[in-house]
Amino acid sequence: MDKTNFRLIVKFLKYLSPYRVKQVVVFILSSISISLELINPYLGKLIVDKAIINKNLEIFIVYGLIGAVIFISNGIIKAVAALLEKGMQLRVRFDLNKKLFSHLQALPLGFFKGSASGEHMYTLSYDIERSVDFIISVPKETVIILAKLVFILLIIFYLDWRMAVFSLILAQILYLPVGYFSRKMRSAWEDLINSSQNIFKRMEEIFSHMYLVKAFGREKREIRTYLKALIGNIRIGFRSLRLEVMGNLTIGGFERVVIGGISLFGGLQVIRGRITLGTLTAIMLYLSQLVSLQSGIGSFFQRISLGLISCRRLDGLLKLAPEATELRGTEKIALRSPVIRFEKVSFKYNSQEHILKNLDFCFSGGLNVLTGPSGCGKTTIVNLILRLYQPGEGLVYGVEEEDAARQIDLLCLKRHIGAALQDPLLWNDTVENNIRYGSERKVGFEEIKNAAHIACADDFIENLPHGYQTIIGEKGCKISEGQKQRVAIARALLKRPAILILDEAMSSMDTLSEEKIIANLRKISGLHTVIIVTHRLSTVMACDRAYFLKNPDTMVMDKPEKLIHSDKEFHDLFSAQMSQSAFIS
Repeated sequence: MDKTNFRLIVKFLKYLSPYRVKQVVVFILSSISISLELINPYLGKLIVDKAIINKNLEIFIVYGLIGAVIFISNGIIKAVAALLEKGMQLRVRFDLNKKLFSHLQALPLGFFKGSASGEHMYTLSYDIERSVDFIISVPKETVIILAKLVFILLIIFYLDWRMAVFSLILAQILYLPVGYFSRKMRSAWEDLINSSQNIFKRMEEIFSHMYLVKAFGREKREIRTYLKALIGNIRIGFRSLRLEVMGNLTIGGFERVVIGGISLFGGLQVIRGRITLGTLTAIMLYLSQLVSLQSGIGSFFQRISLGLISCRRLDGLLKLAPEATELRGTEKIALRSPVIRFEKVSFKYNSQEHILKNLDFCFSGGLNVLTGPSGCGKTTIVNLILRLYQPGEGLVYGVEEEDAARQIDLLCLKRHIGAALQDPLLWNDTVENNIRYGSERKVGFEEIKNAAHIACADDFIENLPHGYQTIIGEKGCKISEGQKQRVAIARALLKRPAILILDEAMSSMDTLSEEKIIANLRKISGLHTVIIVTHRLSTVMACDRAYFLKNPDTMVMDKPEKLIHSDKEFHDLFSAQMSQSAFIS
């Protein structure tokens, strides 16, 4: 075993530390079980030599009863050990799930943008399952196999050294096919795991995009794609199965040759009077245990290989660095009039050109609108405020409008920001629970209804089959896009935020509903700063201050009614809408 795998094993065995007492008990019970199993063959020798050959019924009954007691006791001990081991598996599985899921939650958004949800679901289920089996069972079974192997050989040496030496020489042959086929199958198992994960990933993606599949009539195409992947997986499975069958046949053939050779040699020893028939019987029973042990070594190595693969995959995820949680030099303060400041901020995705470059500005209190051409970086600004991404250069932080010298702790700031995005991202749950998700504190039903009223969602919710208790389906598929956006805004408002961000959060609503929501937002006490991202002229003109992102390094700020006259690019952006409205005379 190389150093990398050894370090990996040591790292994952640490998950057993909280349960070391139970692990010791399992080892002790397993040791007792092994001892009892090693008594039976010797008991067989005594029955043959002293009871059967001498035709002594009394001794036969006594040894038979002893054998029955040992058999029953061993069964009870194995059952208790299995119960304790299963309990440890459940607890270690919980610990690993908790650690991995918590770690995934702490990773930056960029990680999830570059990977598929199905991969993480596969890891949380199959990889953890195999890793737990590896952590719990493999150390115990390694000790048991080695101990049993040593003790059986020592007992055979005690019974007859010639038989022991001859058996030991022939037994070496049994390890040749095990080592060969284990190496061959390791790559096949790894390919099978990766193939299964890809199928899992694709299935999750298809189910989450079922609307698109149906809209474009791509059902048959997806069936073909799925079957193609499934066939590829089956082919890899057959390759693994062929190796497994060939390995079992080869190992079985070697076992028969070895047992046959030992039996012939043992029979010769009995004929020559060097050992008794009972001794030969005991030796053959011990050898049958040894061969049974040997037969299990193939599957044992398979579990080791699969366990190491899964542990390696889990370790790769756990090594990923979580995102930073707070800025250096910030203070935890009670918020009164928070605003967001960008200080010489630059940002780009991977090696692309700068989306933002050396930007310096501050969102003031009141209703602010952030606008600009499509793809200019408006949503990137929102993501930086929400700390979904970190700026490549510069700082994004909160300050009190009345005391701009004091920066606000990131965690404190995030607790006071409510956000509703263009994609509402609703849960397959009731309307009430979707809105309630916006607040960590306990809220009453009346507060939920009030948030829905401000978001102009209360009327349509009351008309649903079960009102606020209506389950709206995966991603809110049972309600319209505009209704989803209203629920998302209500969810953000339930947080009682001091800063509210609406990123195209009203794009699917009619103008009248949008105007009502903006009017309602002005009436909320405690809501100091609102940032609305939009391309709709009516919304822009309803705000106190406009932020126009012309290009990556230029942000123009002024009242919207002034910008519409003073900035040609701003004017041109809304010229098509102005020709159909009466906002500008």
